[in-house]
Amino acid sequence: MSRIVVATSVPGSAAPVARPLDQQMLEDVDLAHWFRAYEPDMAVTAETREITQWRDLKGSGATLRPGTATGMGPARLVEGALNGRPVADHAENGIYVWDGGPAALPQPDFAQPFSLVAQIRVAYPGTGTTYLLSRFNSLSARTLLQINGSANAQTPGSITFIQGNRSVSVPYSWGTEAHIIAACSGTEVALCVNGLWTVPQPTDNAAGTAALALGSLYAATVNGRFAGRSTNLQIWKRYLYGDQRRVSLVQRYFQRLYALPFTPARRPLV
Repeated sequence: MSRIVVATSVPGSAAPVARPLDQQMLEDVDLAHWFRAYEPDMAVTAETREITQWRDLKGSGATLRPGTATGMGPARLVEGALNGRPVADHAENGIYVWDGGPAALPQPDFAQPFSLVAQIRVAYPGTGTTYLLSRFNSLSARTLLQINGSANAQTPGSITFIQGNRSVSVPYSWGTEAHIIAACSGTEVALCVNGLWTVPQPTDNAAGTAALALGSLYAATVNGRFAGRSTNLQIWKRYLYGDQRRVSLVQRYFQRLYALPFTPARRPLV
């Protein structure tokens, strides 16, 4: 995968030095995890292109593995599907859990400020809800990111970020690319889709760590499975709303890599 670079000045240097945008993110101590649809970061079956392990690019040792319940299976890696880049196709019940259980989850603590960054595309799912990302324990599951259906394929649905007692939503047109930043400070939540932020809303940010499920509401079922495609999932240990430097870095990287048709850092919705 080619790298995107930006020139930065170095004291005592006569010329700027190019630093890849992905390197800048990886060097940031507040980026906790980064899972991307790129074969060197994965274990991929040669014949079927099934993704049997999804490793953390950040180097934490965390791994997403396909769920083992009935009806679950791995996503497939599809080369060249978005601006010549690979994507993970979840259409065949591609559902992943974080190393199999809550005990394996070192970060993030969802009682602390955090942000989720994702790049997805979803075909029309009907009137129901499809779940991109949830956190769960032995007793319950809580949605983090979900996509709500609509009356027909011509009517937009919505992307919703739920944390604590509050949710924020942005309209979504089926079959289009969506770059998502979902941010929680501990006292408020905000959602950015394709460069457009919602106005932050107050929340109680429920405490406690939990394991993650990517592609379904529950780790043990295919309830509301995500049948779209994804390219990246990042987890930051920061509230990215208002963090102009990091948001600009994230948006420039994804926009340039995937040729996304949006303008970074647009004003909030009102």
